[in-house]
Amino acid sequence: MHRLAMPLAVLLAGSVAARAEDYVTEKGHLMCTTLQSLRDAQEAYDKHDRAWFESIKECSQSTGGLKVEVLQDGVLTTKIKIYDESGKATVYWTSPTILKEVRR
Repeated sequence: MHRLAMPLAVLLAGSVAARAEDYVTEKGHLMCTTLQSLRDAQEAYDKHDRAWFESIKECSQSTGGLKVEVLQDGVLTTKIKIYDESGKATVYWTSPTILKEVRR
């Protein structure tokens, strides 16, 4: 049994790593470095409070086509790691609609 566990663990680790490359960002979606900032920005947007919305510095709009690693997948919010062109990773909270599956 122990002999089977190790190859299975290696196989599963490979499948998790492959999943990180299966998604890229969609352009123009709200993403924030903290969950509270995302909630505040969504509330400010819903209330049409432009001054409040623009004061939230932890948020930005997504750029299309950047590599994404899903850290925590939820119905309303998703925690992701986005890699920029230089390979630097930043963790963001966003809506699940920011992700686009890459077809191979």
